[in-house]
Order: sequence, then C-alpha cells, then structure tokens
Amino acid sequence: MIYHIKDYQEHFEDKTTAEYARRGKVAFTNRLDNIHRKRLIKGHRNGPAHLAVWFSLVQYVSSLPKKRDGFITDNGRKDGIPLTLDELSDQICIKKKIIIESLARLCSKEIGWLEQIDSENEPVTDGSDDINSDHAPSAPQVDTDHSRLLDTITLKGSESDKSLSANNKSLPKIVPTGKKQKYPDNFESLWVIHPKGSKKPAYKKFRAIDPGSDLLSVMCDSLQGFKESEQWRNGYSQHLSTWLNEDGWENAPPESQEKSTTELVAQARKEQGLDD
Repeated sequence: MIYHIKDYQEHFEDKTTAEYARRGKVAFTNRLDNIHRKRLIKGHRNGPAHLAVWFSLVQYVSSLPKKRDGFITDNGRKDGIPLTLDELSDQICIKKKIIIESLARLCSKEIGWLEQIDSENEPVTDGSDDINSDHAPSAPQVDTDHSRLLDTITLKGSESDKSLSANNKSLPKIVPTGKKQKYPDNFESLWVIHPKGSKKPAYKKFRAIDPGSDLLSVMCDSLQGFKESEQWRNGYSQHLSTWLNEDGWENAPPESQEKSTTELVAQARKEQGLDD
C-alpha cells in the first residue's frame, strides 16, 4: 500500500505547472475556516505538527519531476517506490512519531486528505531491509489488526482522539532496520566524497540511476566540485540523496573559491590593520 494525496491534480497542479520539469513552489488555500483544517489542529495535542506534516508531504511531491501525481513515492507516481518511514522523516525533517500520528489522522474519515492505494511496485515483505534485494525497502505499511495498532501507538487526550484511535486502521508499521549492510564499491566511491545525510536513501537513489563507469566518473568529479565550493564549505550543502535526486552532476556547483568567506574576511581585516 502507498499513501496518496487525494485530488492532488485538482488542488495543487494546473495545466501550466503540470508541464514544469520541477516546481519551485506550491500554493495552498488561505481558508482558515476549513473544517478539516480545524479538526486536524484542534483534534490532537500535536495537531499543529500534523498540519506541518501535511504541508511537507505536498511540498515533497510537488518538488518531484514532471508527471508527479500525488503519491508519496520516489517519483510522485503510483509506479514509484514507496518511501520508508526513515526516508520520509529524513526528507521532511520531522520526527517519525509525529509522522505516524499524522498519517493515521490524515487518512481518517474526519480529515480525509490522504488515502491508501495498492502499490504497483510492492516491496518484499519478508521482514528484511536488504539493500541488495530485488525490491527497495517498503514504505510504512498499513496494519489492519486493530489490537496491534493500539499496541504501536495510543492517541490520548480529547474524546476526538479516542474516537480516532478506535476507528482508524491506517497506522503504518515501521520497517525493521536489520543488520548493517555492505554497499557496493561504486556507490562507496561517491559516498566517501560527501557522506552527508542517511546512507540508505542515497544508495536507493544511486541504484535507481545505475550509473556506468563513465557516468560515475562524471558524478564523482561534479560532487567534488560542489564539495569544494564556498557554499558547501560553509556548511550549506545538500544531503547526498537530495543531490542525486536533483541530478546534481548535471548542474554547475556554486562558484568555488580557494578560501571560505570567513577566511577572506579575516584576510581583509589583517590587510587593513583591523586586528592590530
């Protein structure tokens, strides 16, 4: 099963934006009196955080390449690979516990902004998380066993929380991490240049690209250029998974300088006698 933003095309795309290779922004309604919005915020002690998850999910999907269709997958489409809970948390920078609560509520009848649909790319469900398996790790899966749902998380607080806990069966499982995996040498040659972010989603994207030796050489040279740029040296760098997802090797790195901004300022102060 995969999560899908209901009526995504109607609410968040139009004929013009649908043709964009990638979108830089997405519009949201400014109706503060929307009943579903009020339910989401007021119906749980973490309601505002759940709204932040909703915004982040729409932002994530809208940032994906052309032909995105509202699915929480690696390409925004039904035929994409569902994101695991770890990957989703890494993408939107929100704690997994909050995401779990949010997915359950957003799929509920009370809110109804998300739905779950059978995946065309069902992952292996043997409980393993082997990066060398034929399928990528599963996205958070629905557990229809109500007793297990309550064992996993209990929504406390208001009566609406209790009603939601009793009626909603869309709480996802967390895919077990398993033992430490050994990654292929061609991926490690890229990772060692810029080991930032979670390694597993970076490898997952790398495997989808499946670069040959020539492309890998281009990617390594390009990534090294990004790493040596002033912007990245000052800490404003992307996770490797994001860089790969955005085809970073096809873009020019920020203008590189031999010294960082801090070093240049210090040099200028010294030349002007300000440090004496």
